Amino acid sequence: MNETGRFLKFVLFSASAGLIGIGSFALLNELLDWPYWPSYLIALTLSVLWNFTLNRKFTFRSAANVPKAMFLNVTTEFLWQKYVVYRRQIDTAVSPLQD
Repeated sequence: MNETGRFLKFVLFSASAGLIGIGSFALLNELLDWPYWPSYLIALTLSVLWNFTLNRKFTFRSAANVPKAMFLNVTTEFLWQKYVVYRRQIDTAVSPLQD
């Protein structure tokens, strides 16, 4: 497979993971009226597992060191969220739980 095809697969699977996250969060938080944080964590977990599994199997066709790769994926996802996405919002007076 050429790299353009691999890139397109990666983008499509990643976009589908976004839809899984949005859909599962909406189902849990809006329709079932679950609290924000459990809904968010479950949606994020489903999205990451979906994206990781499909990209690993179909985009990169790799079955080697799955536990190690999953650990690195989750770790880098957490670090990215903590130090890049929410770096200025952590430990501020604003809390999503106040909504």
